[in-house]
Parts: sequence; structure tokens; C-alpha cells
Amino acid sequence: ALTLVRSAGLRQTEAEVLSDLALHGLYAGRPQHEIEVELQESLDIYQQIGDTTGEAGALGMLAYSIYTQREGNYDLGIHY
Repeated sequence: ALTLVRSAGLRQTEAEVLSDLALHGLYAGRPQHEIEVELQESLDIYQQIGDTTGEAGALGMLAYSIYTQREGNYDLGIHY
């Protein structure tokens, strides 16, 4: 899906797919750094296209992933 939306230039959908991949990765036990990369890419796209609702969701997911996957790194979670 990610390859298709990127080739079609569908930025909004690309951000949504990246967020969905990250969410799935949280529950599937994928490495934290991969999840953070996807969420950061999603956040960047939302900011570029001016989607503040998507931006808020990506920031919330970044904070959540930090709290659940990086024990004790609350400052970074609060930052997001």
C-alpha cells in the first residue's frame, strides 16, 4: 500500500498508511526505531500538507510509542 500511494502522490493517504504501519508494529513487536521512523515520516507529511488533525494524531502516537516501548523515557514522550 505504501509503495502504491507514494507512486500515486497521495500524500494524505501516505501519512495514514505510515501511521497504520506504525500502530501495527507496536502490537506486533517490531523494533521501536522502525516505528518511530514511520511515525516521524507521517508527522512530517501531515505538517507539510497542513493537516493539523493528522499531526495531532501522529504526535499522540509518537508519545504513546515512547511511553510503551522505551521505559523511563518520559521526557521524550512529553516532548511529543
